[in-house]
Amino acid sequence: MAIVGDTIRLKAKFYTWTGVVADPENIKLRIFNSYRKQLGEDIQIGHEHRVEAGTYQYEYTSTGQEGSILFFEFSGTLEGMPITNRSKVPIEWIKP
Repeated sequence: MAIVGDTIRLKAKFYTWTGVVADPENIKLRIFNSYRKQLGEDIQIGHEHRVEAGTYQYEYTSTGQEGSILFFEFSGTLEGMPITNRSKVPIEWIKP
């Protein structure tokens, strides 16, 4: 869970069909609000966001526009096919 104004580390790990960790090409990140409407433009994810093989992260500061849940999607191309990794983060206005 995150509080509005927190910096959230969004993370994704990618695998091949055989379960081997791999780096996709042309990775982008999309951030969505609670209604799954995209907030802002696609974010290009480059080598500077790579943590280790197949693992990427991006630091995002919540603004309150997300609603109660921030949805995010890392996507790219792996072995010539599209690949997508989605997740969500609950957002609160105050600590419960």
